[in-house]
Amino acid sequence: MIYAIGDLTHPESPAAFLATALVIGCGLVTIVLAVLAARGRPAPARRVWTVTGGAFVLLAVGSGLATAAVDDDQRLPGDVEIVAQDVEFPAEVTFGSDATGLFVRNEDASGIPS
Repeated sequence: MIYAIGDLTHPESPAAFLATALVIGCGLVTIVLAVLAARGRPAPARRVWTVTGGAFVLLAVGSGLATAAVDDDQRLPGDVEIVAQDVEFPAEVTFGSDATGLFVRNEDASGIPS
């Protein structure tokens, strides 16, 4: 659960964000419905699940908008570039104090141009 919560901080990654939101949200709703039923005050499940579904649709739309707003990473002047190939990173990376960032380029054959 602790690791899954980190997915909720990145709505621009819809696969992880939406899956985690769905699992955690449905779990919480189920717990609330069970507690209410155990106390003798059952909630109308259909209405609760309809509202939950609507909230999930809003999360999906928000995640889609967040994804669309993300620019591709570009190497900037002053960045130190690390090239990963064959799922290996360099053993050591050295750079001067004038470096402003770290840019990692993956050269493995993933079908995605780097």
